[in-house]
Amino acid sequence: MSALSQKHKLVWIELIHNDALVASVYTNIRNAYSGAISSYPGNSVILRFKKWDRMYMRAVQTSYLFGTSSEIYATFSGHLIAS
Repeated sequence: MSALSQKHKLVWIELIHNDALVASVYTNIRNAYSGAISSYPGNSVILRFKKWDRMYMRAVQTSYLFGTSSEIYATFSGHLIAS
C-alpha cells in the first residue's frame, strides 16, 4: 500500500486484517528537513487469509491524499501466492 501526500500535509493510513492492525504508512512532510514538498510512503506485507476474512485500509486521522475526487494517488494491490 502507498499514498502520495498533498503539499506539506500529513498522511497516515493503516492496513487492517480482521480488526487487527497489520501495517501503516505515515508521513508528516511539514517537519521534513529536506526541500521535499510531498512524500510517497509505502509498505508491504504477506498475509494468510481464510474464507470470510476481512481486510481494509483506513485513515487514522484526517489524511491529505494528493489528487482529485476521481484521481487519488493511493494504491493497494493483492496477489494470490499459493492456494
